[in-house]
Amino acid sequence: MEDKRFTLFGTDLEKIPCFKRTFTVSIYTGLAAGLGHFLFTSKVKRSTDLAMLSFTVTNLGYWGKLLRL
Repeated sequence: MEDKRFTLFGTDLEKIPCFKRTFTVSIYTGLAAGLGHFLFTSKVKRSTDLAMLSFTVTNLGYWGKLLRL
């Protein structure tokens, strides 16, 4: 049986340092920020925007910190 790899545009993402940890932390941070904002304000679009913003900022910041860029 052939071993399946997680690839994107031909790049094996498992070989990128800290990929799994960075995306896990980013997803949970975005989810917590968006859900928390929605529970306090009940504004769907703004909560979604905040969730995507916090995901992106956390993703780039955490990855940059781990790779020491």
